[in-house]
Amino acid sequence: MMSGIRLLSFFALSFIASGLGWDSLSMARPNAIAGILYNEDDSNRFMIDPPGEMTTKTLDKLVDDLAGTHVTTYIICCCAKNANYPSEAWSVYGDGFDPNLDNTQPFFGDVDPAGRDGLRRWAHNLQKMTAEGIDTNAYIIERSREKGISPWISIRMNDAHDAPLKESPLHSRFFMDHPEFRRKTGSVGAWTDVCLD
Repeated sequence: MMSGIRLLSFFALSFIASGLGWDSLSMARPNAIAGILYNEDDSNRFMIDPPGEMTTKTLDKLVDDLAGTHVTTYIICCCAKNANYPSEAWSVYGDGFDPNLDNTQPFFGDVDPAGRDGLRRWAHNLQKMTAEGIDTNAYIIERSREKGISPWISIRMNDAHDAPLKESPLHSRFFMDHPEFRRKTGSVGAWTDVCLD
């Protein structure tokens, strides 16, 4: 256990370090991430353009707008319950979506009709980029490096979006096929009850 003097010294040093910065105290931490970390949601880039109109210009702008600012790290979320890139191991968002059908198609499941336009934009733009052979995560990684921003991939674990819905396109095939792995089965009280356990 720390004695009172040592504990007080620790807090005083911490206070000084927070005000002066590590470099001021010659205690630079190797490999520390400095600057602002920008965390992009897995759907963000697909929601910017109208359905089916996304291009790499959108991806360029996402990165270019951060270049020359205090942003030093671009954290790229590549998935929630579904991946936002072509995958053989994971359900891909937009599987089953048909851009030629309207918002009553089975893809939308039991999502409120008022919320379907955004999901359409996301699915259609992801399908378009994939059909053109563009992995948007890989593209953003390369563009970030060109602009001097450090790219990182993040994985959203146990996403709970649309948890109370039975057939949302946000649910992965695994989530739909294995209700026995949820925290609770049967009636749902809180939305967290149906998260995977």
